[in-house]
Amino acid sequence: MKSLRERKKSETRRRLAVAAVDLLIDEGDEGATVAAIAERAGVSARTFHNYFPKRDDAYLYFVDLVTEEWEKRFETLPSDDGPVRNVRTLLTEMLSPSEGNLISPVKLIQLGEHIAVLFSKEERMCAKSKMRGLEDDMVERYSDQFSRLEMQVLLPALFAGAGVAIERSIEDGADPIDYVNQAFDFFEERFGK
Repeated sequence: MKSLRERKKSETRRRLAVAAVDLLIDEGDEGATVAAIAERAGVSARTFHNYFPKRDDAYLYFVDLVTEEWEKRFETLPSDDGPVRNVRTLLTEMLSPSEGNLISPVKLIQLGEHIAVLFSKEERMCAKSKMRGLEDDMVERYSDQFSRLEMQVLLPALFAGAGVAIERSIEDGADPIDYVNQAFDFFEERFGK
């Protein structure tokens, strides 16, 4: 069990990562300065640098937080549900306001766009590798149905479909869960659960 000091440090690191992504989404790249991130997280800029050498490291840590949470949730999902249904469940649970999640698929998708445009090739590969744990879990669970390559094609397609559904729901002023469910209805009709 972590000591109180370790728990406080973990919570500060988490607050900084969430604040970094919130500011990136709310204010854009220009508004997500180290000083602004630290202020939003309730710490000094110097404290920020005790946790992250640079701002992009806070974004990558956010990806770590999300993927860890998804991996934990995946373990609790029924194994007889297929990968499409499991990813649907992960995303719709995280979109649900009743879940009270600070880490949402909307933030992850918007962060993914930032990573694709502004990160170096090495940083993009690092972010991509952080999703490998979920991929490995799904490959292991569904090895009798899908090869690794098929899972490597399927997972990004599912997340991209969810991203389009979420963006469209924002444009239309609609419920993102409804749109994500419509997208996953399409996937399940075409590819099974």
